[in-house]
Amino acid sequence: MLGGPLLLAVVLGAVAVLVAIEARRIQDADPGVTTEVALVLTVLLGALAVRDPAVAAGVGVTLAILLAARTPMHRFVSSVLSAGECATP
Repeated sequence: MLGGPLLLAVVLGAVAVLVAIEARRIQDADPGVTTEVALVLTVLLGALAVRDPAVAAGVGVTLAILLAARTPMHRFVSSVLSAGECATP
C-alpha cells in the first residue's frame, strides 16, 4: 500500500538477485530450485495479499500443499516413471 507496483518491482528484483547469487554459490550437480521458487512466490503472494487476501490465502495453501508433497512426488518420478517417460522430446 505504501509503494505500489514500483516497490513490488524493486523488492522482487532484489529477491531475484539474492536467489541468483545463492544458486551460483551452491552449484551442486542437482541444485534443486524448490526453495528459490518458493521464496519468489512468497514475495508475490505478499503483494497479492494486499489486493485480494482471499485469493492469496488460497494460493498460499496450494503452495504449501505442493511443497509438503514434494518428497512423495519426487519419489514417484524417480521410481515409477522410466527414463523414456521423463525425457523431453
